[in-house]
Amino acid sequence: ILMTVTFGQICEAWIPDINPRILQALALTESSGEGFINNRVKIRFEAHLYAQHEPRFHEKFRFGDVVWLEQEFLNDDGVWTDVHFSNDTEYQALKMAAEINAFEAYRALSIGTFMINSMSYAEIGFPKPFPSLMLAFYESPEHECRILNKYIQTKPGLKEALISVNFEAIGRIWNNGNAFWIQKLK
Repeated sequence: ILMTVTFGQICEAWIPDINPRILQALALTESSGEGFINNRVKIRFEAHLYAQHEPRFHEKFRFGDVVWLEQEFLNDDGVWTDVHFSNDTEYQALKMAAEINAFEAYRALSIGTFMINSMSYAEIGFPKPFPSLMLAFYESPEHECRILNKYIQTKPGLKEALISVNFEAIGRIWNNGNAFWIQKLK
């Protein structure tokens, strides 16, 4: 018998107060439920966050009117490339940013199945966003659930919103009230 265990079910042991279906909805919304692609942890390089902390951002990056979505980097061939095209382009953009400022590049990541924002590295118990936080996602799905639990604890009102399944509050806290994201979560 083939059984499919969801991340929501795995996390249930580590976050018992929250319905595993809402945790699974978060996983599906953030990463399509896939924490890894080709044996690499799934990341999202948040160029707009990197730009806030790195004045040389415009040497290799640019973004359009929708800053969190329309992000490009200048690849090694001198071609402007969509950061969010694939996990490979996310890693290429990260590498490019890290050559300018590694600390800020790794702080500008969302990582794993739940796309945990690495700017919260200290609050969730890691000394640095890299290597300690990023490599922690390789340990096990259960370890990622422990990271998620810590992350939830650092966001005022998030646990309560998740328990009560208040989509608008979850979206406001987790993703700055992004209406598209909230609809996808529902």
